[in-house]
Amino acid sequence: MSLFEMLDVARQAAMAQQPAESWQPDPTARHEQRWWDGERWTAWVADGGRQGSDPVALGEEAPTWSERWDNPTIRAWRDEVLGARLGVTPAELAALAGEPGGLEDAAAVQKNLALMRTPREQVQGWSRNVQSVLLNRRNAAALARGDAVALVHCGRCHAVVDLTWDDSTKRYRCPARHRFMLDDVTLVAPDGADATRAALAAQPPHKGVRL
Repeated sequence: MSLFEMLDVARQAAMAQQPAESWQPDPTARHEQRWWDGERWTAWVADGGRQGSDPVALGEEAPTWSERWDNPTIRAWRDEVLGARLGVTPAELAALAGEPGGLEDAAAVQKNLALMRTPREQVQGWSRNVQSVLLNRRNAAALARGDAVALVHCGRCHAVVDLTWDDSTKRYRCPARHRFMLDDVTLVAPDGADATRAALAAQPPHKGVRL
């Protein structure tokens, strides 16, 4: 078992120790009981069997189990293990962090990394959705490394523009904040960008969607 996997096992064990949702003694001592929702303290309180509401003031609430675990020291260890010991590049690390499960679930990291590194020719028989997810991951990593340029003939900008990957929307975005799907985008090596811009300018534009 790698150190990263051991860290993940420790995190899972710590998370398993947190109480299930239930009435617990009020940590603020203002009431007899306060409702714990399984992750943090809520405003619901009880005294003598009568329920009411009394929000927890800022600074009174203890860190959640997730917040205790996901701290800078643990993140640094995790990144060091992934990078130095498992060969994950900074661009791959950034792409993995944006995937469901992030960097906390060892199994999800291994699955996403395997998909990201699958040769493109092996993806052709997969479902269109899997192809899109895989290619977007690879494209995002290539853009982050500077190994590629994403271009589109934007019908709203009336020009061929460079795109960036917007991880929050899982779409490609132009400088004017129009977003585009994978099928709209042309990804080329930097040294071929000028020729591709000229070729795209002669093709019908894509409108995209305004963010």
